[in-house]
Amino acid sequence: MNRSIKILLILFIATVAIYFLFVRKPWTTIKGELKDFAIKDTSNVTQIFIADLNHQSVTLIKQQNNTWKLNKNYIADNSKIKLLLQTIHDVNVLRPVFPKEHNTAIADLTTRGLKVIFYKGENVLKTIYVGSATPEQTGTYMLIDGSASPYVTHIPGFVGFLTPRFFAEELKWRNKLIFDYKPEEIRSIKVSFGNSEGSFSIDNSENEFPILKDGNGNIKQILDLKYLKYYVASFNQLYCEGFDVEHNMEFKDSVFKTPVFCTLIVTDKNGKSNKLQLHLKASDIKTKEQFDENGYPISNDPEKYFGFINDDKNVVYIQKYNFGKIVLKSTDFK
Repeated sequence: MNRSIKILLILFIATVAIYFLFVRKPWTTIKGELKDFAIKDTSNVTQIFIADLNHQSVTLIKQQNNTWKLNKNYIADNSKIKLLLQTIHDVNVLRPVFPKEHNTAIADLTTRGLKVIFYKGENVLKTIYVGSATPEQTGTYMLIDGSASPYVTHIPGFVGFLTPRFFAEELKWRNKLIFDYKPEEIRSIKVSFGNSEGSFSIDNSENEFPILKDGNGNIKQILDLKYLKYYVASFNQLYCEGFDVEHNMEFKDSVFKTPVFCTLIVTDKNGKSNKLQLHLKASDIKTKEQFDENGYPISNDPEKYFGFINDDKNVVYIQKYNFGKIVLKSTDFK
C-alpha cells in the first residue's frame, strides 16, 4: 500500500469517526422526546398551573380578550404571563446532567422544585419540573414529567438561570392596576378623609361639566371647571407599586386597623364601584427620607401609603408621586 492510499484511508477513518462522535453523538443519553421542553406555538396555551412544595399554587386561565385570570378571582399581570410564555417557547437543553451532579439535581428538584403544567383546553401540552440554578449560574435544572433524568436548560443568548420566571405565589402574579377609567365611563367619584374635613364627591353622570359637592352633599361653586375635568380624567392607568409579600396576615390586620387616612371610590356608569383605602405608612429603615429640613425625624413615610383594594385584606404599596394628583381635598379645587 503506497503512501497516498494510506493517507486517504486515514482521512476516511477520521472523517467517519468525527461524524459519529460529533454529529450522531452516540455517547449522549438524551432522547428526543425527553429533552423537548419548549412549546413552539404558545398561542395554543390556554391554562397554566404552577405549584411549589410550600403548598402554594396558581391557576392562570386565558380569557377571550387575551387577558389572563388568576385563580378565578383576579386579573393576572400580563407582562409576567408574556415572559413565562416566551421562556417556554425559547427554552432549550444546554447539556445533560453530569453523573457526578445527578443526585444534586434530583435533590434540588425534590426539595425546591416547582411543577408547571401547560394546557390547551382540557388537554395537557407539557408538564415540567423546574429546579434551581446550576453551580455556574448559567443553567437551570429541569425535568420532563415521565423522564428519569433531569437536564440543564437555558435560553440561547441569555446569561443566567430561568427559575425566577416560574413562581407559585398568588400575589406575585396579580395585576397592579387599580384605577383605569376614561372620563366618560365614570358616574361618580367619592373622596373621604378620616376626619371628614376636605371630603368631597363628584357627579359625572350626565352633565357637560362634572359637579363638585362637599362632604355633606352640597354643591360647591368653583371657577376652574377645566381643572375639575382634568381631575376626573386622572383616574386612568394608576398602578400600585406592588403587593406586600414580606409580612404575615397579623401584620396586615394591624395595618388595616390603623386609622384610615383617605378612601377613594369610583363608580362607573354600569354601577360597579372600585375602592382604594389609604393608611399612613410609618417610616422605617427602607424609607429614603428619614429627616425633615430641620433635622427632625420624619414619623410617616413621605413617599408611600399602605393601601387596600376593595375588600381585599392584602396590603399594597401606593406611591404618593403617582397618586398625589387624585388624593386631593375639596379646598384644592378653589
